[in-house]
Amino acid sequence: MGMFPLFIAKRIYDRTTDGDARQGATPPAIRIAVAAIAIGLAVMIIAVAVVVGFKREIEELVSGMAGHVHVEAMADNSNYETAPLCVDDSLLGMLKTRPGYLEVAPYASKLCMLKTDSAFQTLGLTGEVPDRDWTFLNRHNTEGMHPTEADEIYLSQPVASALKLQTGDEVKAYFVKREGAHDMNTWNAGGASVKVRTLRVSGIYATHFSEADSRQAVCLLPLLQDVSGWDEDMVSGIKIRLADYDRAQPEWENLSELLGGRSDRTGMPYRIRTTDTIYPQIFGWLSLLDTNVWVILILMGTVAAITMISGLLIIILERTSTIGILKALGCTDGELRKIFLLVSGLLTLKGLFWGNLIGLGFCAAQYLWHPLALDPENYYLEWVPVSLSLWHVVVLNLGTAAVILLTMLIPSGIVSKISPSQAILSE
Repeated sequence: MGMFPLFIAKRIYDRTTDGDARQGATPPAIRIAVAAIAIGLAVMIIAVAVVVGFKREIEELVSGMAGHVHVEAMADNSNYETAPLCVDDSLLGMLKTRPGYLEVAPYASKLCMLKTDSAFQTLGLTGEVPDRDWTFLNRHNTEGMHPTEADEIYLSQPVASALKLQTGDEVKAYFVKREGAHDMNTWNAGGASVKVRTLRVSGIYATHFSEADSRQAVCLLPLLQDVSGWDEDMVSGIKIRLADYDRAQPEWENLSELLGGRSDRTGMPYRIRTTDTIYPQIFGWLSLLDTNVWVILILMGTVAAITMISGLLIIILERTSTIGILKALGCTDGELRKIFLLVSGLLTLKGLFWGNLIGLGFCAAQYLWHPLALDPENYYLEWVPVSLSLWHVVVLNLGTAAVILLTMLIPSGIVSKISPSQAILSE
């Protein structure tokens, strides 16, 4: 009797999917059940691919501009002026040798006002070391190139458009320089003076990361050290970019323990921050996307399971006489349940096949040709991103199949309630 349940299951499966009008309501009901599984799985694949794609693209945007972890001075920066941190070669050397660190780049940041003859704009200017990795900004470059001289500035497209500037144009930059010592006890003391520099636009970039593009520009570190009156070893912080974003929190913990209680040569303590604390609204939005995906997965799985239950019930009820005959021939309730569970499994496999074809086909088309576009002003991206691994596909398929087959235990249990004599007489 080992192969008997499979043999009967295949016969029932063939008769319920061949579209024979004599089968009554079975073929249409089965088509609906299979379609529900296919559509449900396709929607789940697309939802996961889009959310994973969004997260990876946004994380790449944020890390490209701001890194993953920052080492800064622990000082009150509520006056929009960052306190300087003295960075020595030993600290940089220690950070650069840590595993999983792609880039360790000192930087400076300072508020300034850019002014032309017809317009002005206040923004944050980030000073980068000349030998930093410019790959990210160069990939989003639209005109010119990144700065190579201390009197050059690299503008985002929104800022350049607002000031009506192009590559090669000059712009006045006004900086407020704080007076006083650079230690934690006297940082907020003293007055201020204004310094002016004439800068030349070296290039223009457009990352579509509006949180940064609309209020930030890039220059070289020596410019900001000069206008701030800082020594060569003074920076606003150290930007660390990791090979794996998921390592940001563990590295925050490691660096907090490693640098906790230590300070620079002026007595300024170190503070460690992750990028998600710098841009909490963006990462909060990404977390909300995770919640939405779980809702979609639960809804689609529930719909597919309920539809499949209905289909299996119709199959069982329309084959009551067959069940009675099989029982009369000695077939046990367990074997009958196994038969209908195998029928459910065959129908589920058919639904999964079409679901994978539709879902993966959509993802491939979107990845290659980007038919679904987005408004970069609202979503930071020009088109819907998709990213999917084999692991995601396997888990979604196994999870969908498991949920459906487990729910099939409910209708398959009806076969034990069918009396052989009544089933045969009812025919």
